[in-house]
Parts: sequence; structure tokens; C-alpha cells
Amino acid sequence: DKIMEAITTFLGSIVVWESLFQLSSTVLHRHGTADKLTLDKSTKSVLLSQGPSYIVSIVHSALLSWRGVQHLMDFLPLEEGHFDFSSNDRMIYQKIESSNLIFLGYLIYDLYHVVMLYPKLGGPDMIIHHFLFISCCIINGYYQIFPFGFAWLILGELSTMLLSIRWLLIKTGRGDTGIFKAVQLLFASAFWLIRVFIYQAGIWHMAYHYRTILDLHKSVPLVFLITTISIILAGAILNLFWAFKIYKMALSSQRQKNKSE
Repeated sequence: DKIMEAITTFLGSIVVWESLFQLSSTVLHRHGTADKLTLDKSTKSVLLSQGPSYIVSIVHSALLSWRGVQHLMDFLPLEEGHFDFSSNDRMIYQKIESSNLIFLGYLIYDLYHVVMLYPKLGGPDMIIHHFLFISCCIINGYYQIFPFGFAWLILGELSTMLLSIRWLLIKTGRGDTGIFKAVQLLFASAFWLIRVFIYQAGIWHMAYHYRTILDLHKSVPLVFLITTISIILAGAILNLFWAFKIYKMALSSQRQKNKSE
């Protein structure tokens, strides 16, 4: 049964992410692992309490961004089916459905930990982000719309992976190393490339095909169609907000460097 298969994938995703969280927490707490990893002992408590969430984030974002690349490659030879599951190639959409459920399971798992440790793992913007995309996953998954949009959206998880690696480097006392600087540069570059430029290109693609999107209301309640489009647009604004914060951080860092010289 397709519904039971979807429920199993969704619940299984939550179980896997939470199990990985618990495993990471156990490893960090036992055998002096945190002491061995941390050069700066003042950050040990932070690494123990928040580190497992960032480890899970790295695994999840690596998996989802890779699947995003695969989905985009699948779409390249298609001439239709960019906005609903109308293509005859069901295998492509089955993979999209699977990725959507994995992503949804992660968002639910992560939202729980963000709330439990609020505001250490993220502020209001992070909670808003999670609620928006949980709604988007449910609506688009149920009505089977915007598979192409989902593909370019989850590419943004690549920058999340780099951000999480950056956090771990800082909390283990490696914030002034060469590898940290490389990760910092890769993160900023990936964020602007994927979450700003590719995201904006995706929105322009949707705008270009607005007539096709409007036709979706024949099979999708208008309120859900408007909600989905609004969430995607809100995501673009949120990404620009975060991009501005990254720019300010980089500018502040450069000013401090100039003063020290």
C-alpha cells in the first residue's frame, strides 16, 4: 500500500535521525572523546550538548544535497513534468517522493531539538524556516506538485553541511586553522551560489511558466497552491536575510583583520 509505504519511510526517517543523534551523543560522552577532539576545553560543554545535532545535520545535508543533484540530472532530459507528477517516468518521481519524506522526517526531528535547546540551535528564523518547509513538504508530497522545485531547493543543504562543519571546527578549538578558513570560504560561496543565485533562478523559472502553474489549481486546492508559492518566495527572502548576515560577518572579520595589521 502506497500510503503505508510513505508513512513507514517518514517515521523511519525520524527514527534514523534520532538514533544517529543518540549515538553521536553517546560517543562524545564516553571514553573522553570530547576531550580528545577539543583543543579549547572551554567549549567542551557546548560540544557535548549541541554537537550531536550538528553531526546529524552534516550527514543529512550531505545525503539530501547529493540526492538533489541526482534529481536535477534526472530532470535534464525531460521536456515536461516540471510542476507536477505528469511524466510517464514514474521512477524519477518515486525518488523525489522518497527524498521529500526523508527531508520531512529530518525537519520534524530537528525542530524538536531546536525547540528543546532554544535558542542555542537557532532563533525565530530557524523555527519559521522549519515550519514553512514542513508545510511545503506535506502539501507538495500529498498533491505531488513542484518536483523540479524540490530538486533545486534541497541543493541548499550543501551550504548547511558546510555551516555545520564550520561550527564543529570552532567548538573544537580549530577556528583559526587553514581548514577552517577553507570551509568558511566554501560555505559562503555555496550559500550565495545555491541559496541565492540558483534559488532566484528557480523562482524566475516558475514565473516564466506561471500559466502552467496556475493550471495546477484544477487538481490542487487554490489555498494550498498559493501557500506553496508563498512559502517558496518566503524562503527566498529568508535566504537573502541570511546572506546579508553572512556578508556582515565577513565584512566585520575583514575590518578586524585590517585593524590588527
